[in-house]
Amino acid sequence: MPIRRTSRARFACSACACCAAALVLSACRSGPKPVTLGAFEAPSRSPRTPVEFLDRAPDDFELSATIYAPGASAEQLAAAPRALRPARYILQVGGVLRASVGPGSTETTFPPVTRRIEPEQVQQLWRFVRDSGLLDPDHPDSLDPAPEYDVLFGRTVAILTIARAGERHTFALALDRPAFDKGAGRTLVDRLAQLAWIPE
Repeated sequence: MPIRRTSRARFACSACACCAAALVLSACRSGPKPVTLGAFEAPSRSPRTPVEFLDRAPDDFELSATIYAPGASAEQLAAAPRALRPARYILQVGGVLRASVGPGSTETTFPPVTRRIEPEQVQQLWRFVRDSGLLDPDHPDSLDPAPEYDVLFGRTVAILTIARAGERHTFALALDRPAFDKGAGRTLVDRLAQLAWIPE
């Protein structure tokens, strides 16, 4: 930060005051030091919001997942795990679960209600999302603010949106080649499919 100066500055500063100012300036220039945990030095990262530590889901917790698999034949889709089949899943407040299955499912699809899942099942989904890293503000697959996204031919991708505590974040997760999330996106989609009674 720039140092404020006044026209009435006094030049008879004491040695102690000068030393103290020098120490403060040095600390400002160096910035915060990374946290050291034993031999592990934690990398710098954006601060996590308190909601990411909640044991129970926020009242406005919702999920939507749209799975795209362009280029896959009907035979390939029939043999694929349910998490890799084109579909649209929406979990609304109150445990209302909507689902549609098939290549025609898109992000504008609003499926009919499949069922209302139990409150504890909603909490299980929340805890999985919370612990999976999908709420990481530095997640490399984040699309915030969500742009137009083109799924590459021959790939299987889930466009996942998570709403909680007044915030909404969207991700493009490669279900066939999980990297950063180590398969968390695929597992979450499979759980939604299971809750929607989609057969394996």
